[in-house]
Formats: sequence, C-alpha cells, structure tokens
Amino acid sequence: MLLNNIKGDNKDLRVRITSMRHEIMFAMESVTKMEEGIEKLRETSRGANGEAFGANKNASETNNQILALKCKHEEGKEDFEKTIGDL
Repeated sequence: MLLNNIKGDNKDLRVRITSMRHEIMFAMESVTKMEEGIEKLRETSRGANGEAFGANKNASETNNQILALKCKHEEGKEDFEKTIGDL
C-alpha cells in the first residue's frame, strides 16, 4: 500500500511539473510578445520624436523669417514716412 501511495505521489508530482512547464512556456511566450510590442512602440516613439523635432525646427525658422519680415517692414515704413515728410 505504501508503494502505491508513493507511485501516486510521483504521478501527481509529474502532472504538476508538466503543468508548471506549460505555465513557464506560456509566460516566456508572453514576455517575448511584450518585448516585441515594446520595441515597436519604441520605434514608433522615436519616429514621432524625430517628426516633432523637425516640425519644431521648421516652426522656429518660420518664426525667425516672420520677425525678419516685420523688421524689414518697419524699416520700409520709416523710410516711406521720412520720404513723404521730405516732400
């Protein structure tokens, strides 16, 4: 009877070990999928960051051009007023 009990315990342990192996494999697959997802998100965020940087640079250059045009306009306006005053 003791031998049957030991065999039964061994069988239960084998079943539990097999179940744990399956759980480990599932967990490893899940981790791999999550790592792939993280890498995709990392690449997407790098691309978005690059686009934002380019857009900010373009906006800064455009604002500088606007300021330069405003200064030129003010100079032209002053010259025009001076010319009108001289006439």
